[in-house]
Amino acid sequence: MAKHTILTENQVRDIALSFSIKISNYRPIEAGEANTSYLLEDSNDQYVLTIFETKTKKEVLEIAKILDYLKGHNYPTTKLISPSNNHRIHEFEGKPLLIKKWIQGGNLRENPIQDYLPIGESLAILHKIPAPSFLSREHPFGIIEMPKSLGHGIDPGYEIWLQDKIAYINKYLPSSLPKCFIHGDLFDDNILVDQREFISIIDFEDSCKYFRAYDLGSILFGVCIEKGKLNKSRASQILKGYQKISKLKSEEIDAIQFFTIYAGAAISAWHYMAYNIQHPNPKMKNWHQQTMRKTEQIFQMTKEEFSNLIN
Repeated sequence: MAKHTILTENQVRDIALSFSIKISNYRPIEAGEANTSYLLEDSNDQYVLTIFETKTKKEVLEIAKILDYLKGHNYPTTKLISPSNNHRIHEFEGKPLLIKKWIQGGNLRENPIQDYLPIGESLAILHKIPAPSFLSREHPFGIIEMPKSLGHGIDPGYEIWLQDKIAYINKYLPSSLPKCFIHGDLFDDNILVDQREFISIIDFEDSCKYFRAYDLGSILFGVCIEKGKLNKSRASQILKGYQKISKLKSEEIDAIQFFTIYAGAAISAWHYMAYNIQHPNPKMKNWHQQTMRKTEQIFQMTKEEFSNLIN
């Protein structure tokens, strides 16, 4: 598990001042396993200071470029604050950090909503933004990376299952489908809501130019599975909202089940590597098994059963 950075009050204030922020209050906030975050307040606004414990300066610069690019296209998501030295990112003890404007609200995982149409609409709007040249052409934990989770022997049964799913993805990957600017990791903790209404999609660390159907599979897997089953209302609302903005090809609709399986298998492989090999975490070491079970349920559905749930 990554070691989180503990800042003193003076260190927090000094970092904030380097972004021209004179804070009146601050507190640590819960963040990912590989990040340390603090909520900062001044007399006018709130901000999030994030220290990246495992990412390189180059990787964090890529995140900053993506957020700046989205801002330039008026896409409603996290906005960066620039350091006063005009450098794009700052560092603390060799670790890159960013400060972002705080967006009021909580994540969808902890704050359920009724209307999922705006989520689909927002995703379709994202997909219409031209993919910049600097964006990766491969998914960062997709089919190219998934084989790295094999051969470790920590969970042999899981590795056999994953090997089978890698073969399935390679065999049936519909390579001719449209590619665009995708988010790449559309789980409920990356969707902000407030007062039981959708606010924005955040955390674009895994963005790439890839199949837009992958994002649809990812959001169905990450947002629409409830108690082990695909929630028909959520799935159909998201796809209806999406198609209000951008029509899907019939081949893409036919491929959504495939990409839901692909997204589930990919995130399970990421969980396996992250919490058992790269940053071992006893509390999260079995997350890949939960994700595997959900993926297998989608895999076992007939095309007709799946189609009935998304239409």
